Amino acid sequence: MRGYAPLCDHLLILIESIQAVSAVSCSVFRSDRESQNQMTAVKFITTHPKGNAVQEHSVPYPNEHIAELRGLTKLQALYALGKPNLSLLVVVTAVLGFFLALSRQPEGHGMWLRATMLAVGTGLTAMGACAANMYREREVDGLMHRTRNRPLPSGQVQGWEALVYASLCFATGCGLLLVFTGPIPALLSLFTLVVYVFVYTPAKRRGPVAVWIGAIPGAVPPLMGWAAVTGRLDGAAFALFGLMFTWQFPHFLALAYMYRDDYARGGFRFLPRDKIEETTGKYIGLGTVAVMVSSIVPWLYGLTGWLYLIISLAAGGHFLWVAYGPVKKLSLSTARRTFLTSLGYLPVLLIAIIVDRMVASIH
Repeated sequence: MRGYAPLCDHLLILIESIQAVSAVSCSVFRSDRESQNQMTAVKFITTHPKGNAVQEHSVPYPNEHIAELRGLTKLQALYALGKPNLSLLVVVTAVLGFFLALSRQPEGHGMWLRATMLAVGTGLTAMGACAANMYREREVDGLMHRTRNRPLPSGQVQGWEALVYASLCFATGCGLLLVFTGPIPALLSLFTLVVYVFVYTPAKRRGPVAVWIGAIPGAVPPLMGWAAVTGRLDGAAFALFGLMFTWQFPHFLALAYMYRDDYARGGFRFLPRDKIEETTGKYIGLGTVAVMVSSIVPWLYGLTGWLYLIISLAAGGHFLWVAYGPVKKLSLSTARRTFLTSLGYLPVLLIAIIVDRMVASIH
């Protein structure tokens, strides 16, 4: 573990730098909205299967999703095409995989440069894939409240511009990964693009199977970081994959239930048709159990220590307690609470891993 602590500092600085860049970039979008509320309520009508309206309810949408984009510059609109917040999560989890892989292999020459290029390359490929996804869904996005003001349906960006932007971002990022981190991260980024854009996107209209398919691209980034250090994929790498894969089920199922009427406008079917509340609530509960079990696997592989295990069990126990709400009775309030808990759960685990490894390096 000698030389490990300085690298921990470097990687933490890298993550903070990525977050700072994202914050500065996003501030451009917030500059003309500082006086507005953070959330806007959008009304929906929940209908009976036979078509009779039975309930009206409101769902709070972040203003970043529904605010008018007509005042954005072309550069800002192109930047929004890459879903910067989602791309940032991709970068952070890839860097985490890199960080943990160092515990299995001595620090080599040029690791700092490799980590930087991993972050840049992964970020560019993620933004390229997101832009390609927006291009494919540009017509559907115009039908849904939460997406109708995105750059393409709002007319800020033309279709050909989105394609050029997506191609340049992805090709540049994939090239950087190939040159500086090796063929496996580059191939994994290509695999992610294919699954996300060409398999997951059309599967959204097929039914709940889309949730399983969509969880794959979101779980790949730690594999990219791991392979950037070791040059291979093994059981420990897939332990990280499993954690990210299972986390997406309670997270997205809760989101899909909250926005089910809006998704229906776009023709997306993420939830079961029969006994929606009962079945979806059960799946949320099972998904939470799965992610809690998956969170222990990195410890079993020796990637983390006892500090991480204690924190993960405590966070998982709280997550499971919250997820019992949808299992007992799925409603807008229990789904929202589960969704918000899932948003906090993942950062807690990621921070716990970093702190755990930093403590271990001291000893």
